[in-house]
Amino acid sequence: MYAIIQELKYMLKYIKGQGVEFMAANIRSPQQKRSIEKTNRIKAKGFTLICQKGYHNVNTDDIAKYAGVSTGTIYNYFQDKKDIFMQGITTFASKILFPLEGRISYFHFTADTLEETITKIVHHCINVHESTQHIHEEIMSMSHSDEQLSLWIQEKELQIAKEIATIIINDHPNIKNPHEKVHIVIGLIEYLCHEVVYHRHPNLDFEKMKIETIQTIISIFNI
Repeated sequence: MYAIIQELKYMLKYIKGQGVEFMAANIRSPQQKRSIEKTNRIKAKGFTLICQKGYHNVNTDDIAKYAGVSTGTIYNYFQDKKDIFMQGITTFASKILFPLEGRISYFHFTADTLEETITKIVHHCINVHESTQHIHEEIMSMSHSDEQLSLWIQEKELQIAKEIATIIINDHPNIKNPHEKVHIVIGLIEYLCHEVVYHRHPNLDFEKMKIETIQTIISIFNI
């Protein structure tokens, strides 16, 4: 009941155009070690539970019970379950949605290493999708109905694409349309991952599909 009341308060204030500001004023910023650990536990447990059961099948009472805290404690540190979910995504799921994050600087896009680099990237992205399938599905499903999450994903996509393009431009200053090529390549890899992990259409040889994707990417860069 407490969770429902808090959610209703938030919604009413949001309708009046004061939602975020009103709730933020009541949110504590953890300072002591114990408070920080408690906040991190709520965030981790809440994110895990939402990914396991689905965003719309979990409320703050469920999260509180799973995290071993009172519902009131949750509202001391978070606005609502969406706040927990969004913080969980930025903390835990960034590398799930964007497997290349933090690894881009290690890649070399030279003529001699291009095929090896692309192959490593493709295999890494597929492995991440396979190991985090349910989490990835829940986040992407949520992004279709949540503008804040959708915008965050778009911004991260643009950031990573820009980082990759910058590396390629530094190595190959005369390459044509590098930003556009990088976006096409990312789309190809994402489609391949979804086909191999989620769709799995019959009568397709996924090993051959990987090879064709890699060769297509190499021809796009034409380095």
